Amino acid sequence: MLTNPNLYIIAPSANEYDLLLVIRELLLAIPVTMIPVHVKGHKDDTTDWNALTYQQQLNVECDRSAKLWLAANEDTEKSPQPTSKVFRSEHWAIQQGTTKLTSNIKASLLESYHGAATEKYLLEKYQWSQEAFISIDWPAIGVVMERLSTPSRVKHSKLIHSWLPVMTRTARYAKSTANFTL
Repeated sequence: MLTNPNLYIIAPSANEYDLLLVIRELLLAIPVTMIPVHVKGHKDDTTDWNALTYQQQLNVECDRSAKLWLAANEDTEKSPQPTSKVFRSEHWAIQQGTTKLTSNIKASLLESYHGAATEKYLLEKYQWSQEAFISIDWPAIGVVMERLSTPSRVKHSKLIHSWLPVMTRTARYAKSTANFTL
């Protein structure tokens, strides 16, 4: 039994939150004392097998077995499928249509809400074909933008979309306000 279950609180924003809650519930029900130990993954990439601790070797073997099982059962009825089931220990879940969101919830909801409008805007503004739009590596752009500070992200977004107050934009603004009097 885990000695202090309050030490194992799982953030609702954690990937696969629903499964982590079920695992925690099962661990709390097991009548043995467990001492959780964090093991860094892929240590076998940099360390000789005999130099790995027992836990590290076990981690490598579990990873290897899981990958073999998934490869052998891909596209079969045994293949892991998304579930819309809300587990008893979950208390709540976020669903998008018939799909339960268990990871990247914010990004999934934003994409669902803004994705089509953003795509339409970009296709029209830059007169791109659908093929050109699809060929852009959007995830790479997202990774770069996430690494920037908020002010830098705003500046780069404005630069990309020509929204900075450069001469052409300030001239356009000056023309529209030239005949304005109070």
